[in-house]
Amino acid sequence: MQTTNPVLDTYQQQIDASRHIAEVVFIGADRMEHLMLDTTRKAFDERLKFYQALAAVRDPQGVAALQSAFFSHTLEKMLKVQQELMEIATQAQQEL
Repeated sequence: MQTTNPVLDTYQQQIDASRHIAEVVFIGADRMEHLMLDTTRKAFDERLKFYQALAAVRDPQGVAALQSAFFSHTLEKMLKVQQELMEIATQAQQEL
């Protein structure tokens, strides 16, 4: 006959809960890391293209139009990344 030890059962439950929390945190952090690395790479590429286009422009109106277009898209992309980060955090909270 096998008897159960309530103290050991409690410890096992705590270990299982801690493992689950750690997994959720690490998965969320990994997703955030991938998002940030991808965002950084895209921002670098876009900035490089912007500077190349800026070097080719010869008049002030062209510079103003280029800057306006670049910075308006930058704000939209920043908001999208912020929304994606919030979605990742929300999903992690729901899993906990």
